[in-house]
Amino acid sequence: RSILDETHEAYYELDLAGNFTVVNDALCGHLGYTREELMGMNFRGHIHKDDIERIYQIFANIYQTRKPARGMVYRVVCKNGDMSIVENTGLPLCSRKGEVIGFRGIARDITKQKEMEEALRQSEERYRTVMDEIEEWYFETDLTGNVLFFNDIFARVLGYSRQELSGLNY
Repeated sequence: RSILDETHEAYYELDLAGNFTVVNDALCGHLGYTREELMGMNFRGHIHKDDIERIYQIFANIYQTRKPARGMVYRVVCKNGDMSIVENTGLPLCSRKGEVIGFRGIARDITKQKEMEEALRQSEERYRTVMDEIEEWYFETDLTGNVLFFNDIFARVLGYSRQELSGLNY
């Protein structure tokens, strides 16, 4: 118990109906509930409504195959109504006889990571738009002259398609 409560990743165990049977402090802190409040609650109540069916199918697959599911990414709704994005690994929880009696897993909050990825994507999109809209040639090469990056006008003026120009030596 103390090891689980010291980790920064959220740990949980669920019965077959999806009710929490074990939770650690990280999960409580992330969702904003006390341990007592979470115990017996159904995990589906914390998953964004648009993600519930997909996650349910993944857990059904864990039950049927008895194989873990890694890299499940979905949105959770916290007690205060805030939403965050988690990456989860779910595993079957088996009895001594080998029967699946529930699930266990570890989840980590990747909200900030996803926000940074989206900001980077938007920045790259703006950069690409600027490069494609200017009327001047723009290109980048490595030290040996291989073309690494260029705008559309550079390719058009030289008479190459983007695919043909990529990787050519200037």
